[in-house]
Amino acid sequence: MAAILSYPEAFAAGASTVGAKAWNLARLARWGYPTPRGIVVDIGAYDAVIALPPIAALVAEAGSIAPCDILDTDADALLARLGRAIEAAPLPESVEAGLEPALASGGLTARPLAVRSSATGEDGDNHAFAGIHDSVLNVVGIDAVLAGIRRCFASLWTPQALAYRRRFAIADADIRCGIVICEMIAAKDASEPIAAGVVFTADPGDGRHHRIVIETVAGLGDRLVGGRQTPARATIDVVNNKILPPQGALSTLPRIIATKLASLAWRIHWDFSESDQPQDIEWAFDGDRLFILQTRPITALPRRTFPAIADQADIWTNANFKEVLGVLSPASLSNAYMAMAERFLDLNRLSGFHAPEGVRFLRCIAGRLYFNASFLQYAWYDTWGTLPAAFNSHFGGFQGEITVPLQTPLCGLAGLRRLFAQFRMFGAIWRLPRTLPATNLRLLSQGRQFRRRDLSPLPDGELARLWLEISQSPQWRVPFMEAGAIAPIWLGLAYMIVAKHFPKDRIAAVIGGLMAGQGGITSAEHGYHLQEIVARCGASGPAFDAALTQWLDSYGHRGFSEQDIANPRWAETPEIIARMARAMAITPAHTKATSQPVREKANLDLRQLPLLQRRILHWLIGRATQGVRLREETKSALVMIVAMARHLALEAGRRMVLRGTIDRQDDVFMLYEPDILAFATGEWQGEGARAKIEDRIAQRAIQLANPPPDVIIEAAHAVTAPAAPPVAPAPDATMSGLAASPGKARGTARKLSHPGDAAPLRDGGILVARSTDPGWTPLFLLADAIVVEIGGYLSHGAIVAREFGIPSVVNIPGAFDRISQGAEIFVDGDAGQVLLLE
Repeated sequence: MAAILSYPEAFAAGASTVGAKAWNLARLARWGYPTPRGIVVDIGAYDAVIALPPIAALVAEAGSIAPCDILDTDADALLARLGRAIEAAPLPESVEAGLEPALASGGLTARPLAVRSSATGEDGDNHAFAGIHDSVLNVVGIDAVLAGIRRCFASLWTPQALAYRRRFAIADADIRCGIVICEMIAAKDASEPIAAGVVFTADPGDGRHHRIVIETVAGLGDRLVGGRQTPARATIDVVNNKILPPQGALSTLPRIIATKLASLAWRIHWDFSESDQPQDIEWAFDGDRLFILQTRPITALPRRTFPAIADQADIWTNANFKEVLGVLSPASLSNAYMAMAERFLDLNRLSGFHAPEGVRFLRCIAGRLYFNASFLQYAWYDTWGTLPAAFNSHFGGFQGEITVPLQTPLCGLAGLRRLFAQFRMFGAIWRLPRTLPATNLRLLSQGRQFRRRDLSPLPDGELARLWLEISQSPQWRVPFMEAGAIAPIWLGLAYMIVAKHFPKDRIAAVIGGLMAGQGGITSAEHGYHLQEIVARCGASGPAFDAALTQWLDSYGHRGFSEQDIANPRWAETPEIIARMARAMAITPAHTKATSQPVREKANLDLRQLPLLQRRILHWLIGRATQGVRLREETKSALVMIVAMARHLALEAGRRMVLRGTIDRQDDVFMLYEPDILAFATGEWQGEGARAKIEDRIAQRAIQLANPPPDVIIEAAHAVTAPAAPPVAPAPDATMSGLAASPGKARGTARKLSHPGDAAPLRDGGILVARSTDPGWTPLFLLADAIVVEIGGYLSHGAIVAREFGIPSVVNIPGAFDRISQGAEIFVDGDAGQVLLLE
């Protein structure tokens, strides 16, 4: 039974009922994004039309068309008959009779409308169907809308749609069509918008993460997607969730609006996938407001990694994160992810090593953080010569190991570079204990002052400024990675000495015993101090209360599961700490003296070592213990930064409650950090916040109940060996454009002016065209590579080439005239170049 739905009803129905495009648009509207007003026709109408006997017979016949036959005259004629039959068919009564009142209820009567296909299976994680199915623009009147619906249905049976399904082995019956009917976006007193286009939340050309790419054309965006106009292109980098100024050209889009668009896109990036699937977003600007028309995952993003491991799988593991972080609140997940992305390789940089930029070596999977063990194993190997097994031993977990070029990485010139990197790191670590205590003391002292500060008088913008300051300013940078490296260096040397004199199963016990009970470990001292309070003041009374207040001043920024800013600090729950103290008075607890016998036993064991080695070992253990103390001090400083962020978030939550956008102050933690920043800067007034929170709570319950595996193997993308042309081209024989789809190919140029001129491609070759639209899709399956004179990253040709895995270069002015029919050319889809070999 076909139904006409509002956006809220479409959201409730789900993608399997209304198609992915409609469901994504319904989610955008539900979560407060600026979307065009509209209604949705579910897939029941398409099912009813396809089930009509004459059409069902043609559909069955079309189902037998093989990929190699799609371009044949008979197949083309059959599909044309099927399309005409669908466009002439009656729609279900519920649609024909219900359309006019539905448009009226949505305020869409007598307005220019867009009728857009919304097929099941499109706009998903694996298949975009970009431009494959029709949209009909500037439709006015009920009859025209009904005709547009039938045309969208028919577009599922064009040669390009069939070619796409055959390419990915998608059954015809799996693709059914819903419809979005929404208002056209236009500037005042105009028939089209000021600007429109697409925005990516990762660079589709080179796969760079944390970079937003905006492509813009004046007027309607279908000129860009259809490949009829080369767009202006700008990039905007994102650092710790801060949107930096745009770089590049924006056509008729003002720069300040481009920054707002990037902020919207970045929020969508988080809302739709926890940042795990960068988004491909269509937008329009009417001169006053931005509108989001569609969002879908980027389905063919180039993989960035070290060239030496490009043919190996990515190993994703939550080792080291699982026990510390768990399932984080949305606010913490987005904050921790971006902060770690900036700081995780600090030790490598300290040693003079710089990894490829824009690599995704962290992922959010089901609310949990994972790191790319393949990437990090190679980074440690190439920086210091650390073998993958040693990396895994340090990080823990059950992930596998990559294959590295040499098992003796400290030999040769590369080995000398790595030894020098080790010395650089060792020098920095040697100096760090002189400066780190003062840094930690300053951070803790300033953090306490910040947390006492009353934030309520501050304007909203000041909250955003302070939030970004504590995440980005060098003043608040916590050198946690460096502090964490001190103890392992000295323990590694101590291990080598002990391993010479003790059996393997005693090494850890001896080293651990020597380090036991040394004192000064911040994470243990707060427990000892609580014991001392009870012993000195009892478990109640004024003296106990005063001592506990002083204890909370020192340690109150800590908390249970303290890395998540959603969790209260001890200073916020003093009654829990008081109960803990009283429990210490009732139940005997471990004290500082408890560890003395353990240390004495280890010292007795050491008597079998020569005197010089004992002294060296004690010195190393002393340095390692100092490193552990500094690491725990630095951890306390890091948690202070978390507590400061919580203080700011709670103030934002208080304001959202006062303005009626959320119900409880703590609900703010169910929003991602980009949302909180957008609210604080005034870019977002909190529309849809309650719906986001409701959906996140439901999502979180599912994540907690269904933990993903500890290790996830993601197969490497196919790697094409760089084939060099046998004859070096002359300097003026190289044409540069946009690298639209990676890969390399050499072949004969097949210049086509129209997709109907398919004959030259029958035997393969490189398709060369001035522009392409969806009608060219079947030809792509015949081509070894694609060269298009006009286009951008989001033109139809670029998108389909990426999905098909065909090398492609677009946006090369004059390429069509410059390349001769039958010329031998080399297409480098990685570098965005075309070489004339003759």
